[in-house]
Formats: sequence, C-alpha cells, structure tokens
Amino acid sequence: MDNLFTQLAEDIGPIDNCQSLSHKVSLISTGNQQLIVKKTSQVELFCYISLPHHIQSFQINFPRLIHSLKLNNKTIIVLEFIKNAHQDINQHELFQRLVEFHQTNLTNLNIGSLANHYWQPEDNYLLLQLAPSSEQRCLRSVLDNFYYEFQHLFAPGWLITGDNCLDNWCCSTAGEVYRMDLEHVSLGSPAIDLACLQPNWPSFNQCLQTADNYLRYNQQFKRNRFQLAADIVAATLWLFAKRCNTLLNPEDNQPTHPIISEARVRLITWLRGIFQQVYQHPDFYQFSL
Repeated sequence: MDNLFTQLAEDIGPIDNCQSLSHKVSLISTGNQQLIVKKTSQVELFCYISLPHHIQSFQINFPRLIHSLKLNNKTIIVLEFIKNAHQDINQHELFQRLVEFHQTNLTNLNIGSLANHYWQPEDNYLLLQLAPSSEQRCLRSVLDNFYYEFQHLFAPGWLITGDNCLDNWCCSTAGEVYRMDLEHVSLGSPAIDLACLQPNWPSFNQCLQTADNYLRYNQQFKRNRFQLAADIVAATLWLFAKRCNTLLNPEDNQPTHPIISEARVRLITWLRGIFQQVYQHPDFYQFSL
C-alpha cells in the first residue's frame, strides 16, 4: 500500500489522510477533496470510462473517474467520493433506474470489455458439500435441472449491473442517484439483477411479486411474469452458488460464515419447495423457459 500511495502522491498531489474502508477500498484526502481509491479490474475501469456516455438516463449518475494506474499488474482507480445522504433509494426509483440501465443502447459499446458470467457445473460442487451425504444425490439432480434449464440467463440480451445489492446504489446529499461498483457489469438477463434484491431463501410468491414490480416499468421485456419469476429463482440459486464458492474456501482458516451455517440447515428444504413450485406450476409447460 505504501508504494501505491507514493505513486498516487506523485500523480495527483500530496495525500493528507488515508482511511481503509476494506481490503480493496480506501478513502483519501488530498487538498480540499476526498477521493476513493480502489483496487479493481479492467472491467470496472472500462465501465467508469464508457458507461457515462452510453447510459441514456440523466437520472443515473456515476462517481467521476479522477485517475487510474497499473501497479504490480493490478488496476487501481481513483474516484470522486460521493457523500451519502444515508437514505435508501425507494423501490419506485430503484426499478425505474434499473430498467433505464437495462435498456442501454449497446451500439458502439465494446461489449468484449464487460464482465462474463457463466453457470458452470463446478459452481454447484460446493453446494453439494452443504448437504448430508444421504441428500446429495437428490440435490445434484435439482441443481442439474436448474443448470440445464436456465443457461439463457447469460445470453447477451440486456446490459445488467451483475451485482445489484442496494448498497451499490447511493442517494447523494444533493438528491441525485448514483450507481457504485461497476466491476460485474455484463450482458445477461435482468433476472440476475432482480435476484440480488431477494431475501435469503425467497418464496416463489416473493419472486413473482418482484417480477410484477419490474414488468410495470420495462414494457420492452418479452418474458411473462411466471417466466421472469422462475428466472429470478434460478439466478438466486446461481448467485448463492457463486457466494459459496467464495466463502467455502478449504484453505481459509476463518470461522464458518453464518450464511453457510444457515444453508446447511435450510438449503435442502428450500430447494425442494422452490423446485416443486417452479416445475409443477401450470405455466411451466405452457410457456417455454
């Protein structure tokens, strides 16, 4: 870190103060301004450069990119610090802004520079470790069904944030809406972004409600409410598998994460219930997934 801030001081001026916010993010003061310093990827750097020119909505703002550099083969970006008004974006505005993001015109956007998301068989492997050996055969069958039926989630149809948790939307003290964290922006189904808004272990009715709310704002989206709700269920499972692959690191000596302990108790029951609700729903065979 010392080398980083030495380099930054040469590039942007003396650094008066530095506060670590996480292992990747720091808040620095230089002169009369505060800036965010983040270790990130080329994807996020590309998005901060390009998306402000492609997003058609004047209601979605992005922190201004101040500086970027490469240090020890790592990408570092320096961003404008946005002072948070400490109020969550309301649901009406969230869905409006999200739809505007999804409807971005992809013409002249270098989509090869965006993130790539896939659902691969190995993504399900660690989920199997959460189940007793007596349940793993059943769990494998359910996971395989979701894996094969929902590959369309990753088809290049819409621009998605890829990580749509509420913490990545900010209302500034000036009342403007900012989108933070562009590291996972990719092409795919809006269901992936909507899955990030679900509670742990959502019911199918909760996914239907989210689908209904979204479809009120996105008239261009062609899938019906059942199809979108089923997509949200599958995306929720995929996101949880990705999260488990991070948290269930066999070389990690950290205590077991609470969500992992909870999953050992709830995952099988939740999957059985949600699987039946999706696959036994009368609309499942009426509409192609």
